[in-house]
Amino acid sequence: MDNAAGNKPFRVLVVCTGNICRSPTAELLLAELLGVEAGDAGGTGPEGVVVSSAGTGALTGEPIDPLMAALLAARRIRVNGHRARQATPPLLREADLVLTATREHRVWVITEMPSLLRRTFTVREFGRIAALVAAEGDVGVLSERTAVGRLRVLAGRAADVRRQVRRADYSDDDIVDPYRRGAEAAQTALAQIDEAMRSLATLLWSVQVPVSVASAPTSVTGRMPGWRRGGPGALFAPPRPGAVPGEVGPEAARHGRRYGNVVPVAPPAVVEPEVPRAGHGFGGPFPGRSAARR
Repeated sequence: MDNAAGNKPFRVLVVCTGNICRSPTAELLLAELLGVEAGDAGGTGPEGVVVSSAGTGALTGEPIDPLMAALLAARRIRVNGHRARQATPPLLREADLVLTATREHRVWVITEMPSLLRRTFTVREFGRIAALVAAEGDVGVLSERTAVGRLRVLAGRAADVRRQVRRADYSDDDIVDPYRRGAEAAQTALAQIDEAMRSLATLLWSVQVPVSVASAPTSVTGRMPGWRRGGPGALFAPPRPGAVPGEVGPEAARHGRRYGNVVPVAPPAVVEPEVPRAGHGFGGPFPGRSAARR
């Protein structure tokens, strides 16, 4: 798609209060989902993406909360290097999409930067929007050939879909605050973030109609992450010799149950993929950098 920002990357900012629990966890999981490094050293160019986080009342300089760090480390997601920072006007101004931990944080962001009204959502709300768009098979989003392209289009349309996913209980939009509340609260917060990221994964990596490999979604580097390691990328890898076009192989069957993906029909080539080695970014097999770090 056309990139109005020229050669600038697409910037996603995740916001909570202290920037040591919820927002860095969502930042790291979203970066894992997109197959990029978290933080401001992200990709460049029209298909680049930068995922970072900040806080409305940041504990500036502090590392990620130990309980959240342990939960992420169990999934082989590195947390070293994170330092809490304040959500300043310059950070907000350059964001293309802002995802917040709660409705209160969303109000704070919009108060600080009113121009972000249609580009700011809670993490859970955005996950429900992604699920609805995926379920309806939105051609405008699904026609994009990269996950980042789909994310760009989704961010532009999400405000128009928001009303359709509103809940009677508005607390469903919020991620519980696990700070100093023990392991159970940390696990609950992670589960709520997980749910949103799984919905987003379904939209960014799924194929709703039979397509060729050439039109299947790819990563910011032009190849879907995990395609040689048995992640959702394996759904678009060329099939084994003798495979029937459109057949759901073992990798696709495993990840299809998790993400709702299907394999493309009639790929242009037959190449034997490497033995899958899945990562653990989402509590089970998942593509991206985690598998490479094993």
